[in-house]
Amino acid sequence: ISLIDAKSAYTYVLANAGATLPKRDAVDIRIVEQVKTGKIALVEDNKTPAQAYVKRRLTDDSYKKGIITDISQVGGYPEYKGTPYVDTDKDGIPDAWELKNGLNPKDGSDSAKLSKSGYSNIELYLNSLVNIGNVKP
Repeated sequence: ISLIDAKSAYTYVLANAGATLPKRDAVDIRIVEQVKTGKIALVEDNKTPAQAYVKRRLTDDSYKKGIITDISQVGGYPEYKGTPYVDTDKDGIPDAWELKNGLNPKDGSDSAKLSKSGYSNIELYLNSLVNIGNVKP
C-alpha cells in the first residue's frame, strides 16, 4: 500500500472519482466544482418533495447553508439521450458483441457464465468498453 499526503489524495480524488470514462459527466463536473470552490449553486424557488423529510431533524433553511436534501435543489440529473443497443436476451451484453465472442444472443444466462480467463462474460464485455491503457489504478 502506498501512502500519500492529504493534499495529494485530495487532488487525486478530484481528478479520478466519479464517472470519468470516457469523460466526466455533468453531475460529477458539478460536484467536483462544488468541492473545489466550496460553493453550492442552488436552484432558486425550488420546491423539494416534502414526503422525503416529514420528520426532518434539520431546520427548514438548512439547504441555504449547503445541505442538499434533494437533487432538484442543484439542478437535478441530466437527461441522457441515445440509441440503445440490441440485446435480445436482456442480459446486458449487446447481441453484436455476443455473436462476435461466440455467445448466444438468445441465452440470457451466458452473461454470468465464466470464460476461460475466469472472468464472467459480462465482465469481459464491460472491460472491452474502455481502452485499458487509459485506466490508471
